[in-house]
Amino acid sequence: MGDDMAVGIDNGRYAAVTRLDHAAARDFDQDGRFGGAQFGMAFGWRVMVVAVLVVMTAAGVAVVVVVGHWAVTV
Repeated sequence: MGDDMAVGIDNGRYAAVTRLDHAAARDFDQDGRFGGAQFGMAFGWRVMVVAVLVVMTAAGVAVVVVVGHWAVTV
């Protein structure tokens, strides 16, 4: 009976810790810190701005390289 009791207590502790982990994960998701539905709302526009800046910079560099190449070969 003592062994069964210890196993039951261990399972109970594990279940409690698991519940706390899930609650913490939900809290982080709702705060938008580690993902979740609000992550896109909180950081989506910033990611989009950075992506647009990177693409525009790359396009500008490509134009300068192509025009410079044409100017040298003409």
